[in-house]
Parts: sequence; C-alpha cells; structure tokens
Amino acid sequence: MAITGYVWFDAEFNSLDLEQAVLLQVAAVATDEHLKPLADDLGPLEMAIQLDPGVEVSPWVKEHLSGLITRCGGAEAVSLDEADTLLSGWLQTHFGSCSKPVHERPLLAGNSVHN
Repeated sequence: MAITGYVWFDAEFNSLDLEQAVLLQVAAVATDEHLKPLADDLGPLEMAIQLDPGVEVSPWVKEHLSGLITRCGGAEAVSLDEADTLLSGWLQTHFGSCSKPVHERPLLAGNSVHN
C-alpha cells in the first residue's frame, strides 16, 4: 500500500477525563509520505473552540493551558460545527475528496488519534 501522506492531529480538552471532556482546541499538520510538511498557503491548521459558559475546566488544564482557555472565550474561537467544516475543507484542499478509496487517503497520526 502506497502512503499518500499523513495528517498529524492534536486536540486539547477541558479535562483529562475523556468520558466527560469538552473539546478546546484542534490542530493539524499535513505531510507527505516522507514526513515533509506540505508547502502551500494553508500551512498548519489550529483552532480554539468556543467554550460554553458553565463548562468546568480541570485544575490541571487551568494551570497548564490558561492562554488557550482565554482564547476559547475570545472572538477568534469557533463553534464546534464551524471547526468541523474548516477541518473538512482543509483536509480536502490537501488530500482531495474523502470519497476516495481508503488506500488513496492520508493516514491519521498523532498523540490524540486514539482518544
């Protein structure tokens, strides 16, 4: 099977307890099969997700990701639906339609892919 590329994906959550976690951030980098970042105008993707009022944030996340929490409450933050649309468009621009046969799609990689 020839590898067409990789999508390196990372996500941050409001809690380390993934059963109750709420998404705070998504980030992705596209590379070719030799792990070289794809050179284009898009670059890596990184989005802070709007944090609904009343969502609790764990003490660890407050301590280590305080800047991100601030961004999640700011004007740059996007809704989860908007993040989904932007991520889908970013992937399609880099790798084409998701209707391609599986062996022609990029592999998903990164620390967050098994969460």
